[in-house]
Amino acid sequence: ALAQWTAQLMLRRPSQVVACAVANKLARVVWAILAQGGEYRPHPRAGM
Repeated sequence: ALAQWTAQLMLRRPSQVVACAVANKLARVVWAILAQGGEYRPHPRAGM
């Protein structure tokens, strides 16, 4: 999903902006995981 989002953003924005957006998105994911004390699951299963 991240790769698809990034590819679509690359069509609309300069590469430096995309790099910042991806870094921001990943930082938010990491912060949410750490704040909730969870584990990273790259492919969460439905119903869990």
